[in-house]
Amino acid sequence: MGQYWKIVCLEKAQVLENHGGVKLWELLMNGVPEQLVDLLKVPKLRAYKFSNAAVASARARSIDIKLIAIPQEIIDEILTYITSGVDLINLGLSCSYFFRLLGPVLIQAIVESEAPWAGRRLVTVGDYAEGIPSCVEPDTIRYIVSQGMDDEYWDDEGEADEAMARNPLYRMGAEEISDRLGMDDALRCCGRAHRHHRSTQIRRLAYLHMNAGEVELLDRLTRHPAPTTSLQAVLRCLDLKEFVRDDVIASSEYAYSLGEVLCCFSTWTADGPCGRWAGCRFDITVSQHVDYTWTDVSEEAVEYLQGARLDRKTDGKRA
Repeated sequence: MGQYWKIVCLEKAQVLENHGGVKLWELLMNGVPEQLVDLLKVPKLRAYKFSNAAVASARARSIDIKLIAIPQEIIDEILTYITSGVDLINLGLSCSYFFRLLGPVLIQAIVESEAPWAGRRLVTVGDYAEGIPSCVEPDTIRYIVSQGMDDEYWDDEGEADEAMARNPLYRMGAEEISDRLGMDDALRCCGRAHRHHRSTQIRRLAYLHMNAGEVELLDRLTRHPAPTTSLQAVLRCLDLKEFVRDDVIASSEYAYSLGEVLCCFSTWTADGPCGRWAGCRFDITVSQHVDYTWTDVSEEAVEYLQGARLDRKTDGKRA
């Protein structure tokens, strides 16, 4: 019978919610890979740098605020306990002093909240897979194991059973997540070129508990490309220095998204060919920020996607 697939972020031990196992062609058609675009789309933020004098000046202007009026040593101690990216963002946007004080930490927290899977190792793993891709470090797998696995895969001596040892990526105890909040509204309200910006706005409002004014302030940190520059999205494989252009995929016969491209190029299985991107690191940016000394594999991606769709008949016969 045909095998079932999961889209897994290895370092975070997370898997995209897909309501049970699905075959590869079903995965490409059910919209789950669309979520990868939002999870990987890295915002380009302005490189704000503040001197110690600028930080001190901002504090002096806000000294009437009770939190800021306490000794600096206590503020520094408080900040060591704020580890949540959401909390850092909200604090950094609360006043000019904390914005300047947090600096690079705030920027990194924004990137992490906007693109939590960017720069992480991803794989679309089948339940027939064996072992792990060669580019995945053993430490990564040990981390995944440490995050917890289903009890059924351990024996009485604490060793992984044969099924887990053969295919740890599919059977690991991954947190199931979904990034589809507001996606239907975003697709109805926006065209292809703008829909991901719209869904990002919805996610900010809901996940960061921001009001519209705070979202507008957060947008001011973004370094938008010049008006004459293409805003087309580009999927980058950071390890192999390859990229795929969304405009090529969008104009193909079936108008796939970059999410479906990543799924096909990152397949890992012992029953059929594996994608050469399996276990690699990725992000999505705009064409202005692409290094064109890298290899453009957009046309290859179209052929790969169309081939996966044609495999539907074969997969159905095997099921």
